[in-house]
Amino acid sequence: MEHGGKRERAGRPKGAVSKNKIALDEIKKEIEEGKQLAPVAVMVWIMNKSLEEGKYDITLDAASKAAPYLHAKLVESKAEITQMKRPDQMTDEELHYVAGHSTTSVDTE
Repeated sequence: MEHGGKRERAGRPKGAVSKNKIALDEIKKEIEEGKQLAPVAVMVWIMNKSLEEGKYDITLDAASKAAPYLHAKLVESKAEITQMKRPDQMTDEELHYVAGHSTTSVDTE
């Protein structure tokens, strides 16, 4: 058995269509037929088309503009923790307040 080199019928067949190409063609067809003119779809179409044509500056611009609509933005969240006494250190009045049975505020310090 030979090692290395080109092997017959190895690799992707010439003219094979990728899933991305099929999806791009569907979006392009919908845009041309006027069925889908959503701005995000247009930006994605422009991004893919310019990438195919090697126009990377246009690709980057379209990708930057489409990204906020396609990917969630991470948001900083804050948590405020109030230190409380352990239940065995609380008075009956404080326990009642914590349990939600009282409408008056109790100083826990």
